[in-house]
Order: sequence, then C-alpha cells, then structure tokens
Amino acid sequence: MSPESARHLAAVPASSQVRQPRLSELVAAKLRERIVSGRLGDGDLLPKQEDLGQEFGVSKPTMREAIRILESEGLIEVQQGRFGGAVVHVPRVENIAVTMALVLEANGVHLPDVGLALQAIEPACVRLCAERADRLSEVVPRLQELQKRAVAAVADDERVVALSREFHEALAALCGVASLTLCAGALERVWTAHEGVWAAQASHGRGFPELHTRREALGEHALIIERVAAGDGDGAVEAALAHLATSQTYALHRSGDPIVDLPLQRRMLDLPPNSD
Repeated sequence: MSPESARHLAAVPASSQVRQPRLSELVAAKLRERIVSGRLGDGDLLPKQEDLGQEFGVSKPTMREAIRILESEGLIEVQQGRFGGAVVHVPRVENIAVTMALVLEANGVHLPDVGLALQAIEPACVRLCAERADRLSEVVPRLQELQKRAVAAVADDERVVALSREFHEALAALCGVASLTLCAGALERVWTAHEGVWAAQASHGRGFPELHTRREALGEHALIIERVAAGDGDGAVEAALAHLATSQTYALHRSGDPIVDLPLQRRMLDLPPNSD
C-alpha cells in the first residue's frame, strides 16, 4: 500500500471502513456453504478439526474459532466423548423459532404480544394462499386433510389442539412466499409451544372449550378453506381475523400473561440445551 493510500484510509472515519473478515470467518463461510448447499446433510459429521485445518491451511486456534462460529449459528452441535464430533444441523424454521423465543424472552415479551403479531401476519398468509393460481392443487388439499383429521379427533382435547395448530402453521407454509413462511412459521411455533402447555393443563381440569365450541372453531377453519378455494382473498382474511380473535382467548385466559419461555420452546422441539 502506498503512503498516499494509507493516509487516505486513515482519513476515512472508522465507521465507514470495511472490516476485513478474520480467517476463522472465511473458513466458517466455506463450511456454511457446504451445509446450506446440501453437500453436508443433516446429521452428518464434520471431518475432524485437524483434517479441516490441514485442508484450509489454518492453525488449530483458527479452526476452533470457525467451529464456534458455526455452533453459535446452530449449524452444528459439538458432541463430546469417544464418539463425539461436530454434527451438522441443516437450518429449519424450528431453529428460527428458538432464536425468536430467546430474543423475546430476553426482552420480557409476553404471550399476548405474540398473539397480536399473529393476528397481523397470519391473515397476510391466508390472503396469499387464496391468491395462488395453483391453490386448488397445492393449498386446499393439505388444508382439507388437516381439517378432516381435526374433525375426527374433536373429542380428544390435546390432539384436536395439535391438529388445529398444524392447520395454522400450514397457512404460513403454503402462502408461497418463502421469507414470510419462515417469519410466520417461527412465530406460529412460539405460540404453539405455549398453547400446547395450556391444552395439557386444561384437558385435566377446567377451562378447555366444550365440544360444541371446538366444532364451531373447526367450522371457522372450514370457512377459511372455502374462501381460499374460491380465491376470495378479502373473505379469507375476514374469516381468519374473526377466528383468531376468538381462538386465542382460550389459551390466554388459561395461561394468563406469561413471558415467552425459551426452555418451553426447546422441550416442544426436543432440542439439546446448547443448540442455539
């Protein structure tokens, strides 16, 4: 670098200078690309750190730091012991849900806040489902399948709640916009973790909706399906908003005003304690 170039760089404010990535970040980026591209599959073991260090021509401390970066991103889980190693975890919406729950809990966000967010975001997914040109082949059959199973299980307290949550998660998954599916799906799973606890408690005591109320809720699901099938975006949104306004009240009334619970999210997903 010439003296003139060095003087020019020194004159640029530090906040405007582009930080050069560390060697460990470059190694982590290479391994990350192998995971997200599918070259390394879910459950695969990374090669030993010594072998990776030789492959990339880096020192042991640099390689350890690269592994820590991937572990902090939830892309690998380092297991100790004789048969240990770095196990690959392909990114899923569940990982986002855990991270979201962590941030919400750290900021003291309460469950009703999550409910309000769903009332804003889920109808957007419903509209997109109704506007899909292929909705009759790609959206409606899946919703009808879940509806059929829920109707058959309507007398089973916890089972019908689980199937109802699958219905709501499917609305996010089938909207056809990948970014919205990830955001809405993660939010749905945060809510699902808490609603599952409410259902388990309420089914063994008071507070669970009567059979006729459950049937009414499933009738609201049927109306959403009908309007999605007809391509009626406005009508589908109206039906979704009305359903959310009533269905959320049961879980909130029973559970009160809890703060979003990360350990609860982990138990629902059966994730190991250090999988963030």
